[in-house]
Amino acid sequence: MESSIAIIQRVLANHTAQRPRDIEGSCCQGGVRRHLLTVLSLSLDFALDHDSDSMAEIADTLLQAQLGFCCDTAASFGGHVASVLFDRMVVCFGHQAEPDTEAARAAHAALQLAKEIAQRSLQLAATHRLTMAYRLGLHTGMAVVEQDGRPDGLTPGRAVRLEQQAAANTILLTSATRLILGDGFETAPFQRSSSEAALRPPIWRLLGPSCGAASVRAACTQAMPCNADEHETTQQGQWRKAGCSCQDLELEVAFSQDLERMWVSAMHDDARIRLGSRACFYLLFILGHGRWDGGSEKVRAALGTRDPEGWVETEAVLRAIGRDGGRSHLNIDVHRIRSAFHAAGVPGSLSIIERDAGRLRVGTAHGKLVAR
Repeated sequence: MESSIAIIQRVLANHTAQRPRDIEGSCCQGGVRRHLLTVLSLSLDFALDHDSDSMAEIADTLLQAQLGFCCDTAASFGGHVASVLFDRMVVCFGHQAEPDTEAARAAHAALQLAKEIAQRSLQLAATHRLTMAYRLGLHTGMAVVEQDGRPDGLTPGRAVRLEQQAAANTILLTSATRLILGDGFETAPFQRSSSEAALRPPIWRLLGPSCGAASVRAACTQAMPCNADEHETTQQGQWRKAGCSCQDLELEVAFSQDLERMWVSAMHDDARIRLGSRACFYLLFILGHGRWDGGSEKVRAALGTRDPEGWVETEAVLRAIGRDGGRSHLNIDVHRIRSAFHAAGVPGSLSIIERDAGRLRVGTAHGKLVAR
């Protein structure tokens, strides 16, 4: 049976020779494809200064907020948030670009997440007398990718198991991921017991970028390519040259009478980019009631008193979309909306939905809700 490293070497060789759009992507029933993915698994843990119900409640709230920030960071590196559950999130890299570049994106995302979590932990130690630790695992392998971007197979599970082996505040890599990263990153062997080392393949700690890897780092942090047509790509370039930001855009959310479907468009200077209809756009429809006119009186009543700056309490949003306590689903919807705007080449995609402590809002005051 061919080893995972041998498969990756063969796929990379084929990719270098042919440069296909989808690496060994074979379309199955329902549009399912096989991709070479790098999967990042992250878990968070809090150490409380004293154990009490009130401190546990504070820690739960901070955990959900931090996972939201982590989703934003992963998305800024081009990752697809596949799952957020309890204290863990799983992010996939490899749907759109070259496998070596995507693995490097994942590694840079892991290092940035580690940096931000460490800084946040220092703040929490001063303000709430608790500290936060992370564990990160990265694994590269073939996976079946469903139409919604969710991966299936052994590769995501391998990343999760690797993360579970990590010590606090440590990033671990499999040999497969280290092979693709090459000389762009500093790594060190992860020390196991002699019995484990004899039975299992070696794993590695990710320490940071190698000296002189600035060009690689720049390539991994540039914007992901969009899939818009040629006319819209030209318009997107003009918007960027003009310094257009999210606040300059006018958004339109059209909704069906039964509120089952939403269609979103972004407009600026009489030009329009249509983003189509997606299930996650229902969240944008809800938040639009907090800042724009029109829409559904039923939704507006569920959100309560309107904030003059357009902020909507997270709990009110969850009630309006029928997901009481479903913060994990909310984090994923925020990520998917930003990813949709990013893929369409809309400027300021990470600001389409803004977050503050316990509340959200749509990133532009210019918008309308239109019934179809």
